[in-house]
Amino acid sequence: MARLDETYASLKAATTDASKSAEERAKSAELLKQRESFLQPTYMQIAHLYADLHDRVGRMQAKGCAQEMRWIESRRRLYWRLRRRLNEEVSFFFSLLSLSFLFFYSSSS
Repeated sequence: MARLDETYASLKAATTDASKSAEERAKSAELLKQRESFLQPTYMQIAHLYADLHDRVGRMQAKGCAQEMRWIESRRRLYWRLRRRLNEEVSFFFSLLSLSFLFFYSSSS
């Protein structure tokens, strides 16, 4: 907020200014809290809009994260993807199992 709002930046600097009295710093801190609560809804709205635009289908297709697919192919694609992922998990499990046996037998010799 301090980067974009001059009032907020000056209040924030005033709260840490050692040349001011504790009373002035406390007043600046209170005004800073009020300014922050005033700006918060605007920043929240901008953040929601950014997040909403970031995860849209068009943006994901432009980045290559999403591909267009026909409904007819969806079950087949889901089946093969799930099968591939399960095979990866099983092969990883068996490789860990074989490594543990190798480690166990090599340490016992």
